[in-house]
Amino acid sequence: MLRRHNRGYSRHALYRELAGTYKQINRAIASDDRTALRHLVTENAFSSLKSSLKHRAEMGIARVEWHLVGSSDGATVGSSSSRTSSGNSSGSSKAVVASSNKPPLSFKTLQARLISLEKSKPENGFVQLTLEIKSKQRIAAYDKNRKLISGDPNAEISVKDIWVFERHMLHPELPWRLCGQLVAPPPQSDKAGKQLPPAASKGGR
Repeated sequence: MLRRHNRGYSRHALYRELAGTYKQINRAIASDDRTALRHLVTENAFSSLKSSLKHRAEMGIARVEWHLVGSSDGATVGSSSSRTSSGNSSGSSKAVVASSNKPPLSFKTLQARLISLEKSKPENGFVQLTLEIKSKQRIAAYDKNRKLISGDPNAEISVKDIWVFERHMLHPELPWRLCGQLVAPPPQSDKAGKQLPPAASKGGR
């Protein structure tokens, strides 16, 4: 479907682009950078994220450390956020995005669909990609007194996200945006049995 509407389409290039978007979203969530989030997610997804960030602040989380293992990408901030989620599904397309000395982000396409806005012009619509994204991360949340209240800054956890990205078919120059996250089982707990707060919530355009 993407090859029909985008000259020079490459699945590997697509996954590289989405890997960058994935890291940008996680950094923005961790730093509570709502200006950045507005450009990275859809309106409904942004509304869900704002509610999630507000809830975490109410939980007393004042500082968060987020790090993608093996990468220089990470965030240490004075605001509330963190992320991890898991889900199980299957798909046919899979790729690994990595540099020579970094562990990979692993992508698998679970579903691709076109949502047309006009029956007479099927190309006038949005492409939505449902992706399984695997990585290893370190997450820690602290209160205003710098007391660890969730996660472990030294513990690597395996993360499996199922995110939905979308882009308008008539504007392939525009970036992909997160439009939702599939409902998944409860987030895994740290060694102390404390639940790690998720980063993104189910949303849509």
